[in-house]
Amino acid sequence: MNSIKQIIQDILCYIKVRYNKVSGYENGLIILMYHSVTDLIDNKDDIGRTVPENLFDIQMNYLKKCGYNVISLKKGIEYILCKSSLPKKSIIITFDDGYEDNYLNAWPILKKYNYPATIFLISSYVDRPRNFDYLLEKGIHARSLDYNQIQEIQIDSDLVTFGFHTKSHVRLSGQDASALDDELSVGLSNLEKHGIKTDLFAYPYGGASTFNEIVIQKLEALKILAACTTITGINKPGDDVFRLKRMHIAWYDDIRNFRNKLVGCDKWIKKITNIKERLT
Repeated sequence: MNSIKQIIQDILCYIKVRYNKVSGYENGLIILMYHSVTDLIDNKDDIGRTVPENLFDIQMNYLKKCGYNVISLKKGIEYILCKSSLPKKSIIITFDDGYEDNYLNAWPILKKYNYPATIFLISSYVDRPRNFDYLLEKGIHARSLDYNQIQEIQIDSDLVTFGFHTKSHVRLSGQDASALDDELSVGLSNLEKHGIKTDLFAYPYGGASTFNEIVIQKLEALKILAACTTITGINKPGDDVFRLKRMHIAWYDDIRNFRNKLVGCDKWIKKITNIKERLT
C-alpha cells in the first residue's frame, strides 16, 4: 500500500514540476526554515523542530544534485525588492532560535556544500547560554549557541550570517509599548554589544497573528531590512519584505517529502488526502 502511495506522489510531483515551468512557480524564491539539527530527536517534539544530521546532509545534497541555487537572505531580499534578478530554483536556508547543534552539526555540512545560511538569535541566550526556557516547559532539553561558537563561525567564513529573533522569544503582537521596546530595541542592542550587527529579523512563532503593523513600524525604526514569518509559501518580486514566507522542514521530511515541498506538490497531496478522507 505504501508503494502505491509513493507512486501516486511521484506522479503528482512530476505533473507539478511540469506545471511549475508554465505557471512561473520556479521563479519564486523559497526560504527554508530549520531549527535544530541533531540525531537526538525528542518524542515530545510534536511540531518537528528537529532534523537528524544525516537527513540534513541528504537534503543539502539533493539541492546540489537538482540544480538549486542556494543564496544568502540578503540577495533574496534584493530580488524581492526588485533590485536584482535571480536564476530559477533559487533557495535560502534559515535557522530559528540559535541552537548549539547549528554549530556542532549544521555548520560543517553547510561548509561542505559551500551554502550560505542565516541563523536568527535570541539575544538573552547569547548573553547567558543555556537550555531554551520555552522548550523546557514541554520537557524538551535543547541548548543555545554561546558567544564563542558564534564568534568562531563568524571568523571562519562569511557563509553564515546572524539575524535577530527578539530578546526572549515572545509573541510580539500581545506586548505593550514598554515590553515591545524591551524585546526589540534592548534585545537588538544586546546583540550589538557582542559585536553582532544585523538588519535581518524573524518573528517568534511567526504566524500571521503573532505580529502586526505596530511591530513592523518598530522594526523599521530600528533599521531592520526584512522579517521572516512561519507562513508557508514562496516569495516573489514586490512581496512585502516584512512578511517573508518560509517552508518548515522537520524530522519527518524524508527526501520524498522534502522534494514535494520544494515543488509545492505537498499541497496537492494534502488536498487529495482530505478529499479521500471525506469520501470514506
